[in-house]
Amino acid sequence: KELSAILVDPKGKVFLMDEEYKPFPIKSKYHADGSGGDLALGAMEAGASAEDAVKIAIKYDTACGGKIQVVKLG
Repeated sequence: KELSAILVDPKGKVFLMDEEYKPFPIKSKYHADGSGGDLALGAMEAGASAEDAVKIAIKYDTACGGKIQVVKLG
């Protein structure tokens, strides 16, 4: 199934939603999705910020690219 959305509930819990909008909770410290997801996860585990992890994924995965959009949840 493909990822359709990311949901953050009022208590700050994060869920992935599939194309049927069935929520799957994210229980790990980090999450990255897509072709460069593994590279981004490794970068974050090594101490990179989420934004820097995306930059690293773009650098090393030819299927990644484009403008990086940052949304801070508070």
